[in-house]
Amino acid sequence: MDLIRDSLFSIQVQQPWLLLQFDDSNIEEIGEDRVNKILSVSPDENKGKDREEAVKAEIEDNDNANLSITKTMNRLGIVVFLVLFNIGISFFVFFF
Repeated sequence: MDLIRDSLFSIQVQQPWLLLQFDDSNIEEIGEDRVNKILSVSPDENKGKDREEAVKAEIEDNDNANLSITKTMNRLGIVVFLVLFNIGISFFVFFF
């Protein structure tokens, strides 16, 4: 059961998040340190300013344009696709 849960988490949460943040879902290619720099900063503490600084550093230090405002529409399109994909996966998990 743990293996199924871990696989579903990876497919429905982790990989889509990586894709939206870094335009790649392979954590080895992205670099685990880059991912952890963003995830280690709470989005709630200091009214989100610390997370905002971490994101700005990611954009500037690694030329990650995917987090910039110019890629918002691209990311919105990906989100729509991912929601439909996750609904499909959830349907098969619960009904088959």
